[in-house]
Amino acid sequence: MAENADFVSRLVEACGTSKPAAIAELLGMRYQSVRNYLKGRIPSAPVLVIISEKTLCSIDWLLTGRAKKFLQPTEPEGTPLASRQLEAIARRVVVEVINEMNASPKGPQQEFVRLQSSDAMSEKVEELAPKP
Repeated sequence: MAENADFVSRLVEACGTSKPAAIAELLGMRYQSVRNYLKGRIPSAPVLVIISEKTLCSIDWLLTGRAKKFLQPTEPEGTPLASRQLEAIARRVVVEVINEMNASPKGPQQEFVRLQSSDAMSEKVEELAPKP
C-alpha cells in the first residue's frame, strides 16, 4: 500500500481519475510529479493551492479528510464564472454521481468516458420528442 494512502485516495477522488496523465493534464503539472503524488508524496504548499483551485477541494480536506471537501465560493453572488470554474464544478458533480453509483449494491457498474472541453462543446444533443 502506498505511503500516505489516504491523501492519495482523496487526490484521486478530487481529480475524478487515478490515471496520472489525466491528472497531469487537469492540474497542468508534469506527469512524473503526478506519479510521485500518486505514490504518496505530499505536494508542496504551492502545488496544493493549484490542486485546490483546479478541483475546488479544500487543502485541509485533501491533507486530512477532516474539513469540508469543497471550497465555498468567494465571489459576490451574481458574478459570472470563468470557464475553468464551470469545468471544476461539472467535474465535482460528475465525481459525486460516480461515487454514489459505485457505492450502490446494484450489480455491475457503468463505464464512463471523460470528454475534453472541446469534445463536450461539439457534442450534439438528440431531441427526445418529435417536433410538432
